[in-house]
Amino acid sequence: MAWPAKTETFMLFTTLLDSMGFGLIGPVLPRLVEQITGNPPSAIGQTYGLLNAAYAMAAFLCATGLGHLSDRFGRRPVILLAIGGGLVNYVLSALAGDLGLLFLARIAGGVCGASAAPAIAYIADITTPARRPLVFGWMGAAFGLGFILGPTLGGLLGDIDPRLPFWTAAGLSAVNFLYGWLFVPESLPPERRTSFDLKRANPLAPLWSRCYAPFVRSLLVGVFLYAIGQAAMQTTWVLFVQQRFGWTEGDIGLSLAAFGVIWITGQAWAAPAMIRRLGESAALIVGQMATVVLYLAFGLTEHGWQLYAVMPVVSVAAMTGPAARSLLARQEGRVGQGEVQGAVTGVTNLAAIFGPMLGAWIFQYFTGETAPVQIPGAAFFLGGLFAVLSLLCAVRALASGGASSAASETVHPMPLSSRDDLFQQGEP
Repeated sequence: MAWPAKTETFMLFTTLLDSMGFGLIGPVLPRLVEQITGNPPSAIGQTYGLLNAAYAMAAFLCATGLGHLSDRFGRRPVILLAIGGGLVNYVLSALAGDLGLLFLARIAGGVCGASAAPAIAYIADITTPARRPLVFGWMGAAFGLGFILGPTLGGLLGDIDPRLPFWTAAGLSAVNFLYGWLFVPESLPPERRTSFDLKRANPLAPLWSRCYAPFVRSLLVGVFLYAIGQAAMQTTWVLFVQQRFGWTEGDIGLSLAAFGVIWITGQAWAAPAMIRRLGESAALIVGQMATVVLYLAFGLTEHGWQLYAVMPVVSVAAMTGPAARSLLARQEGRVGQGEVQGAVTGVTNLAAIFGPMLGAWIFQYFTGETAPVQIPGAAFFLGGLFAVLSLLCAVRALASGGASSAASETVHPMPLSSRDDLFQQGEP
């Protein structure tokens, strides 16, 4: 098995910290709000929701811009800026004594959470087309691992002090920033950089920009729809298993851990192997079909063991993201890798604003006392509907012939030996 190169490892660790940072504070943020406001848990719901909305909105607004900036000024300075901003976010959160400072910290966290776009563009710069699905799978696995480690570590540290997880995240970010500053080289040479266009940094532009080929536009819309369904499912998972199975917090934690392990396994090993065997286009279609089956099966489960029996399908659905990213990374056009990958992150973050609200609303509507019919799995069925719509977008994109542009690959990755040489030299 091919292991990550040193610069790839840095990007994987950056992705891990991004996802860990969000999950790390999840268990303790409500307690911190209680501590700051002096209000009981029943009175902080609106404030807590607004804090999460501020994070998601900031991430959405900045994702495309950061990716576009990396096309203009290089990947390295933008990535380091995002990591440094994350450090500021955690320190401000740990020191927050009022809601104003906490909101400022959450907004800064959302801005820096968009560092995935330049990090993915960096990977696209330094990897060959054949290796990209493997590395993108590792990045997806790192993202999933962060969502397992983050809440677990946050809960353990939060039992000691609700501010301790923030200081821990700040320390990890400081180490990562120092490592990247000293040892990680730039991946985008000056001759391949593009000019900055403020209009193309608009986070909504990817959905209608004329700079993108029909293939890219259709696939971006598909990514958006897929992410809405995914966010709706993730948000209502805890509500669903409590309503349907009467699970305790321990049962819920075990199910999330099992889901995360299968997801990571699928992203890191199963997905790259299936993409190599099927090809990126076929892998995208199969992954989306598996997602439809997965959501429908989850929604129809009546016993807890059935939920676990369905989970292996997650490893097949997990190749959807790496396949879509890899297809987009192959496209030749008038935009840079950073902008395209920033567009993916941008529409995903937009979905993260609307998906949870939509999922929670549909769950409440079909489980409340006034529900026309009791359907605890309604949010999963909604996710399945969005997955079907995403599948149709993928079929349309592939029918446009955009995937055939892979043959005219415009990215010129550095050989592995060259990358290791630059790394050893510690080029600033």
